[in-house]
Amino acid sequence: GEMWLGSALIQKQDATELHYSSVFWLNIMIGIGFMFAMMLLAPLVASFYHKELLRAILLVLSVNFVLSSFSIVQQALLTKEMEFKKLSLRTIVATALSGVLSIWMAYIGGGVWSLVVQSMSFTLFNSFLLWWFSPWRPKFIFSLVNIKEVIPFSMNIMGSGMVYFLSRNIDKLLIGRFLGSEALGFYSIAHKIMMYPTYHISWVVSQVMFPAFSKIQ
Repeated sequence: GEMWLGSALIQKQDATELHYSSVFWLNIMIGIGFMFAMMLLAPLVASFYHKELLRAILLVLSVNFVLSSFSIVQQALLTKEMEFKKLSLRTIVATALSGVLSIWMAYIGGGVWSLVVQSMSFTLFNSFLLWWFSPWRPKFIFSLVNIKEVIPFSMNIMGSGMVYFLSRNIDKLLIGRFLGSEALGFYSIAHKIMMYPTYHISWVVSQVMFPAFSKIQ
């Protein structure tokens, strides 16, 4: 998502309140833009997969872009301050609560909407807990000059992130389209099991080392 701007805030050690609030409001605008883009793409995606239900699912999930944009700066500040205990607790609680809701939804016959509820509720719980743990609150200020200071680093992060995302998901897109959702489900589970050790080791190391190196740059 918009975490590329959050990474720029972590890297920029002399960031001021004007930087934080400007990035916060820019994130909101980007989130709204992504939401409308997803709404426009939903019919095309549903047509590509020949699954009309996908249209409704994507329309609902598009709201996630806006919900997640409200907590990007809080997450960046907690990471910058190396508050990993709070960040870990946030993840554990949000995952557990959203998981319980998803299981309950599946139990009462929610079907695929159980996964939608899990995704939406995780975003809500995640954002709420980040606001709870972070004392920072946005101010009604915005500066294009300050935004321009973080854009160069942000663009590098965004570019590499997009390439990584495409390289990791093009196989799932093709399998889902030509082999069906059942085959995609089996493939996704197997792929997650295979990548779990490497992904989580590299994720933990990068989460710790990035703010640490930013402090001593």
